[in-house]
Amino acid sequence: SQTRELGNVEFEKLSWRQKEHVLRLLYSKINTAEPEDNG
Repeated sequence: SQTRELGNVEFEKLSWRQKEHVLRLLYSKINTAEPEDNG
């Protein structure tokens, strides 16, 4: 039970990390595309 819970927490943490990474990449792309479009 304890091991299962720990695994779940680890998985959730990884998922969050991955999500953040993807969001950051998308944000960076948008930020770089905005000025390019303007100028």
